[in-house]
Amino acid sequence: MKNIKKYRQDMEILHKKNMEKYGPEYDPVPDHDHTCGECVRFTENWRRPGVFRCQAIYGPGDGLTADRKACKHYWDRVEQEAADKREAEEREAERLARWEKNKDNPPLPPDWKRDFDETTGGMTGAMPFCPNCSEPLYEPNQCYFCGQPILREKQMDEFEKPPEVETMDCFNCGGKGTVQYTRSKYNGHKNGGCTACGMRFIE
Repeated sequence: MKNIKKYRQDMEILHKKNMEKYGPEYDPVPDHDHTCGECVRFTENWRRPGVFRCQAIYGPGDGLTADRKACKHYWDRVEQEAADKREAEEREAERLARWEKNKDNPPLPPDWKRDFDETTGGMTGAMPFCPNCSEPLYEPNQCYFCGQPILREKQMDEFEKPPEVETMDCFNCGGKGTVQYTRSKYNGHKNGGCTACGMRFIE
């Protein structure tokens, strides 16, 4: 109990300090005409469609309106979208340059790697990676990222086969064998839903 009380006291002190440090900066600033709706941080609460909030750490919570005069932390949405577009175009140009450089290389077998899965506490299944740039192979015959041709292997054929559909009882409606799901070949996670009540799940 003492630890809980001390924790709450510490949180109250921290909250007070943060409000003193950040709170005033979120008051409307009269020297510009920007509104919250023009700011990158003005976003919809995914849990409450139609309700908007400021995504800054100590900004206003739910119920923010688009016409509210923006604060000192205004972040122009149009400028940011233009910058994101330029960055995406630069990345694509770099990818195409790598593709042209490597597309005629001799085919190489994929590099099969396993990784540690923090959810299960064990190793994942093997997954194919590009032997040239070490990126995941999203296309079996040629690397999407660098253009390296991939030597076709029997292991790749097995990896590309769709996973088997399994069934189990629904833990939502109690239906017997109504849940259909597949198991990931990479990390073993299940993904599916109930054909009776529409419940969806992933684990």
